[in-house]
Amino acid sequence: NNPYGVAFAPSGRYAYVTNYNANNVVVIDTATNTVVNAISGSFNSPFGVAFSPSGTFAYVTNFNSNSVSINNTSTNSVVGSITAGIGEPFGVTFNSSGTEAYVVNYATSNIVVINTSTNTIIKTINTGLNDPQYISISPSGTFAYITNYNGALASANVISINLLTGNLVASITSGLDYPTGVAFS
Repeated sequence: NNPYGVAFAPSGRYAYVTNYNANNVVVIDTATNTVVNAISGSFNSPFGVAFSPSGTFAYVTNFNSNSVSINNTSTNSVVGSITAGIGEPFGVTFNSSGTEAYVVNYATSNIVVINTSTNTIIKTINTGLNDPQYISISPSGTFAYITNYNGALASANVISINLLTGNLVASITSGLDYPTGVAFS
């Protein structure tokens, strides 16, 4: 039912897959390659998913409800939601310590930084992009790379933002028509 996002628990044992049309998140046991759970109840067009570095929580973006669901991974249940400052969220990721989560807002062309202790937005960074979608944080934790899904337009690119200053570092022409994903090796 239109799977979009996939993320692996830090242990590698489970994968979460968002199902946009089914409004759920499927949990796959990677040792047996079987679905062991389907979490539902508070999702509305789930898109992106990311595990906290500890593996305790998974954050899921809900495109049509302008929210981020917080899932307890030991119970596979939604334990909270963030709505303030969220506008058609796509990608989500965590910093290496798990103290902050970064959510790309498609509708408002920005990134919100969430304090994961309080689950409140502590900073908003404007991207200047028309169609920002996914985000990855550099291993140093200093830079975020964000894809700009803008079709065959000249602005289909990837940008780099300094997370400490919020300033644009680079706009990289990707050579792709629809760049959507970005990751570090």
